[in-house]
Amino acid sequence: MKIVFQHGRPDEVGINGCRIEDVIDVLVERLLDFQGRDLACEENATALYHLNIAREALVLRRRRREQQNVLGTQASHRSR
Repeated sequence: MKIVFQHGRPDEVGINGCRIEDVIDVLVERLLDFQGRDLACEENATALYHLNIAREALVLRRRRREQQNVLGTQASHRSR
């Protein structure tokens, strides 16, 4: 398996890879499939819980970057 992440700004170089959020979405989808069948277990539920927390953290990061006008740049943002 090979995961290729985005290099450069999509509006400048086009889409040439995925984002961390995309990988999380694939993992969540796969685990939800397991949970809907005879592969359901507590460990999958725990993994889903933490993946959803990770996704929420990245949504918050994006929102803060937008609010601080640094989204789409290499500039850092304030977390609080």
